[in-house]
Amino acid sequence: MKQVYFYDKKTGQLTGSEQVSDTLVITAGITDIPVPKGLVNPKFNVENQSWSGTALEDWLKEQQTNYQALLKDHPELIPDDEKQRELLMQQSQQITVMQSMMMQQDQDNMKLQSANRQQAKQIEQLQQLFMQANQQEAIAKSKEEAQQ
Repeated sequence: MKQVYFYDKKTGQLTGSEQVSDTLVITAGITDIPVPKGLVNPKFNVENQSWSGTALEDWLKEQQTNYQALLKDHPELIPDDEKQRELLMQQSQQITVMQSMMMQQDQDNMKLQSANRQQAKQIEQLQQLFMQANQQEAIAKSKEEAQQ
């Protein structure tokens, strides 16, 4: 099994990821190059075979700047109290960090699922080996009994 990442063929925007068979042929819209941690809105560059995007810290700064610009254009949105505004900014940043963590956890979960599938295959192979050994032992016993 291997991890692949799906991207929009036109924009390069990441659309998802999945554990797939090692025999899957990589075609347009799919890559096995991992998305670097800490990228927001990652995009795949087919020519460079690399991911690009905005660093999480830069994205958070941009969001704060956008929020300040929004408040400047729409003063009616300014909270009554400075503590409320500060709390809203902190909550916004926490949500973004949590979203990034969730994306990482999804990737980690997919890796664990792949490992579980591999272990299940190994267990199945071991069971088959034990069955073959038991069959061979039974055949050997029946030959011994036949010879006596």
